[in-house]
Amino acid sequence: QTDPDPVEPWTQTDPDPVEPAERGSGSPCPGGSQHSGQTNLADALRETLEEQHSLIQSHEAVLRSLSKQQNVTNQRLEYLGSLLQKQQSEEASQAGDGPPPQPTPQPSQSSDYRAPTPDKFSGEAGGSGGFLLQCSLVFHRSTHSFPNDDAKISFVLGLLTGKALRWAEARFTDPTKFDCSFLEFVEEFKLVFGDTTDQTSISRRLWSLKQGQRTVAEFSIELRTLAAASDWNGCALKSAFFHALNESIKDELAPLDEPKTLNELITLATRLDNRIRERRSQRHERLPVRFPGLTMQRAPQPAQPGNLTPDSEPEPMQIGRTRLTPEERQRRRELNQCMYCGKPGHYIVSCPVRPNTKVRQSEWGN
Repeated sequence: QTDPDPVEPWTQTDPDPVEPAERGSGSPCPGGSQHSGQTNLADALRETLEEQHSLIQSHEAVLRSLSKQQNVTNQRLEYLGSLLQKQQSEEASQAGDGPPPQPTPQPSQSSDYRAPTPDKFSGEAGGSGGFLLQCSLVFHRSTHSFPNDDAKISFVLGLLTGKALRWAEARFTDPTKFDCSFLEFVEEFKLVFGDTTDQTSISRRLWSLKQGQRTVAEFSIELRTLAAASDWNGCALKSAFFHALNESIKDELAPLDEPKTLNELITLATRLDNRIRERRSQRHERLPVRFPGLTMQRAPQPAQPGNLTPDSEPEPMQIGRTRLTPEERQRRRELNQCMYCGKPGHYIVSCPVRPNTKVRQSEWGN
């Protein structure tokens, strides 16, 4: 009989054991050694199976423990996920992306743009129109925040300071009851703080306007402000604007075709004024640099009959041979004024006040 393979004992077929009672009690078993080997093999197989069974049980215990830990971790993740989702929904509600969970005093806007809060109004003359205009913009952009006239009046009163606030305290003794509509409030507000200048005063101011040292762009702002409050037509406003311009701008406009509207005239005059000022600054950049205390002397030239010497060159309105300072010369160049008499509209060569050069030469020649 071939011995069974020790590596795979479970593949061998175990013969049926023969009980000792079936054999002769007094006769010896001829196969005793073979029976002993099979018993040892069965014992080894039984021990191996028990070890495998205990190992499997330990693995099952470990898996059950890991499964419990996984369940606890899943529960924690679900709890954290619910908290995160709740926080995101609250932030979205506050940002206006969703319906708010509860009413808030903040107005719900019809668009992403929000009108800025107007500046405080202290009651200065002529400033009520702009203040009410800014308040109207806020009312238009935030209609849900101002559902009635009382809300609008409260908003305006909250922006008053100084004498305007003192007027509000005397006018509205009960802050919860105004007893007037918003239109009535605006009319009374304009009556108290509005500009009551009549059309005659505005017309006089329009006709007396002068550009002066201002640019055409700066001067046109004042003219447009008065024009908006006047009842002048477009032709009259064009005449007032042209009348108020500096002479240099008028000279540039003279050869050009007259614009049809006031806006076109202002645009053309502004463009010409900017070019003239730019050209004037370029000329000033090319002037020689003057150093204080340093005087440039001309080389002496021989006097010739009929010619003027450098010392005999006429100076502007000189008294006792006093010459203009460099600052005064620069100022007259910038203002296009004559270097002799200081008046605009001509140069020194054509100055009507300056003595005739030919007469002076004949006098010096004699």
